[in-house]
Amino acid sequence: MNRNLRTALAVGAVVVVGTGTATAATGLIHGSDIANHTITAKQVKRGSLHATDLSATARRKLQGARGPAGPAGARGPAGAPGPAGSPGPAGSPGPAGSPGPAGAPATFSALPWGVIGRNTIGSPVGQLRVGPDAAPLGIGSLGMEVAGPPSGGTTTDAEKLSFGVTGAPFDNETGISNPGQISSLTYQEYTDIDDPATVPAGIAIESDPDISGITYTTLTYIPPVPSAGDHNTWVTVDTSTAPVAGQSGWVASGAAGTVTGCNPTTPCSLSGLQSKLGPNASIITFAFVKGRDNAWNGAVDDLKVGGGSGTTTFNFEPLGVTANTATP
Repeated sequence: MNRNLRTALAVGAVVVVGTGTATAATGLIHGSDIANHTITAKQVKRGSLHATDLSATARRKLQGARGPAGPAGARGPAGAPGPAGSPGPAGSPGPAGSPGPAGAPATFSALPWGVIGRNTIGSPVGQLRVGPDAAPLGIGSLGMEVAGPPSGGTTTDAEKLSFGVTGAPFDNETGISNPGQISSLTYQEYTDIDDPATVPAGIAIESDPDISGITYTTLTYIPPVPSAGDHNTWVTVDTSTAPVAGQSGWVASGAAGTVTGCNPTTPCSLSGLQSKLGPNASIITFAFVKGRDNAWNGAVDDLKVGGGSGTTTFNFEPLGVTANTATP
């Protein structure tokens, strides 16, 4: 035993003996009874000290160095989506696209369009004009004004107008020399009169048909009477539509009308008439025609003739007639 500790215990024993009952009553040794730095590890019971018995400084010194990071834990579930952000500023416009290819240029027709005097009766008006309204093509059309029978007169006293071209130039520009070569024939008309019974302008083709004993006939397309709602507006006329007995369709004049059965009472379709003209029929003239029945004031434009070289579009303008052929 350490000498100092033995001394302390001896002194304590003396004190206990000397003091009698008072010292024996306490029976304790206090820190003041022990000299500083006299208690060592040997005097401490193993395992009796706890971390809380040590000072804060001693506890900090007991901490070791930081160990390496452990492996990453499993990924947690996705969180709820956050609120939508505010829209960004509008982007600048992209560059303009390249222009499309230019359409085929329209050129003035080489055909001698005009009034065909020998088929015109009275003093009707056929002239290239501006309008009416917004013309189907360009700014103009072919204006036609034809007077009906005078008061007390008959249809033989009415006027008639034929405006067109002769057959040879028509063949040069369209490639069509035979009525049977026409695959489609349309135009647009404008009726500028409010009489609901008014028959508008039609098409007339003078022909030498390939029918035995017949050398001349006029093939006429009689258009249907436009409804009241079709007045004062442009309307498309398709000459290949089904005929209506006694009203509209294709008819042949003279003996050809009797042989073919295509007459005002039983008009034919375009294909029906073509099948009866023979393979070698020719075209003498091609024209817009009006008369000799009722008065008519109106205009025609956008004539499309299909077949031959393709589809040729004739556009009637104030300064002339243009022609544009689209190949099939």
